[in-house]
Amino acid sequence: MITADKIRSGNISFAEASMNMPELTGYINVVHSLNLRSGPAIYTKIKTVLKPNTRVIILDTIGKWREIITEKYHGYILSKYIKQ
Repeated sequence: MITADKIRSGNISFAEASMNMPELTGYINVVHSLNLRSGPAIYTKIKTVLKPNTRVIILDTIGKWREIITEKYHGYILSKYIKQ
C-alpha cells in the first residue's frame, strides 16, 4: 500500500506514486512561477521556484496549504495554486 509516509521517506518513487495515486496528482496553476516553501507559511524559506504546469503529488493539507512533492523537491504551496 502506498502512503504519504512512504513517499516522503523515498521508499516510493514520484513516478510510481503518480501512476498509482492519480487522485493525489495535481499541476501548478500559475502564469509565471510559484515559490515552494519549507513550511506551511509565507515567512518560511523558499526551497525553489516551480514553473506552471509542474506535476505534483499532494501528501497532506494543512489549513490553506498543501504539502507536496515534485520529481526533485518536497515542500509547501498554497492550495489555490493546484489544479487537479
